[in-house]
Amino acid sequence: MTGENWSPVLLLVASALALTIAPVKFRWSAALALVVSAGVAAQLTYREDWQPMMLAGSWISIILTSLAVYRTQDASPVPSLALALNAGSWIGAVTTIGDNDWDLVRVMPFVLLLFPAAWIVARTALIVLKVLASWLITIAIMVLTLPIVTTPGYTPDHME
Repeated sequence: MTGENWSPVLLLVASALALTIAPVKFRWSAALALVVSAGVAAQLTYREDWQPMMLAGSWISIILTSLAVYRTQDASPVPSLALALNAGSWIGAVTTIGDNDWDLVRVMPFVLLLFPAAWIVARTALIVLKVLASWLITIAIMVLTLPIVTTPGYTPDHME
């Protein structure tokens, strides 16, 4: 990662938090689906003018994946697999933007956050994950809206 783009890392964190809500028997298959879909998406070629849309889609996916922490646990594997495939696709696509071919390998260890997050859920401290998910949602909304909203310090002053 070159430092300009943290969305793959934060999307992996959001995915790890969201997958803890999945039933235990589907949790690891969803994590595997995330890793495989990220690898497949990283092998594809994207046009250079798609980069802003890919970044925006990644941040929107962080919001939606973080919101999944607030849903109730269901017995179906479909929501967990859908979240994992979506996150993996965006992670793989966004890591192709940088100049380094190893960006995907550098961010993938963050999927291991599933272990401590699952431990927290097992201790019935789900509020901790909800606070972290809220923080991720806030960061993603700020990243998406700051370039659009005119705020002091981000746009030229009328006096300049």
